Amino acid sequence: MPRFLLFSLLFLPFSYGKQWKMMLIHGDVLGASEFPIEKMNRPMEECHALCYNTNECARLLQDDQCPDLSNNNYTSIDMWRGANNSAVMLNKISKSGFQWSITYNYLACDIRTQLFRRENYWVCVGARAFFDGCGSYNAAEDLCNGVGISLTGPYSNEEEQFLYESRGSYPGYNTLLWVDGRNEVYKDPTVNNGKNYPMCGPSDRTLCHYIDTGNCVNTFDCFKSVNNNDCWHGAACLMKYFKIY
Repeated sequence: MPRFLLFSLLFLPFSYGKQWKMMLIHGDVLGASEFPIEKMNRPMEECHALCYNTNECARLLQDDQCPDLSNNNYTSIDMWRGANNSAVMLNKISKSGFQWSITYNYLACDIRTQLFRRENYWVCVGARAFFDGCGSYNAAEDLCNGVGISLTGPYSNEEEQFLYESRGSYPGYNTLLWVDGRNEVYKDPTVNNGKNYPMCGPSDRTLCHYIDTGNCVNTFDCFKSVNNNDCWHGAACLMKYFKIY
């Protein structure tokens, strides 16, 4: 969820020799009702001191080498991973002429979901099971649309392993998971049209994708829910995501 700052004071840079040493920013956070925001009533000098060697500030300054802000166009993007890799925080500071913008994004994954990076996206994905045992690809779409955003699929071997281990069990059957991809059409904008799927072999364009018992992606009849000892027991769901750039 993006957050924006409205500036009410000027930037106050000063130099030491030829180096810029400090830039002070003052403003109020707008539209931040979803997450608690602590407002600090501190002198600017104290606030500046706190921004060194801490992760409590929008722009983390590890030393006295501040960025060169003399250019009319400047952009900085910083990302932090939360505890147990369950959340990510992203801050983007940009300058265009005399106009400054700060955008803050925070993505936290819920229980039974995992945080992953997909090129230009951060995503929360998880495996969800059907309540009545086995289901078709259409049922998988309905399931993910109901609990999250859409069906998704494994963008990497790491995601593949997570989803495979999360697929659950159903007595008397091998359990399989439907993943995004019907007739080579994909609903999830973050999966790169399935090009990163760890495939078991060549895919059939007329079928639907699923995670096989061999821990890879295969294709099968979209309308099937059971085939011999195999049960399509659930789906890989995209729960949340945000775009970095």
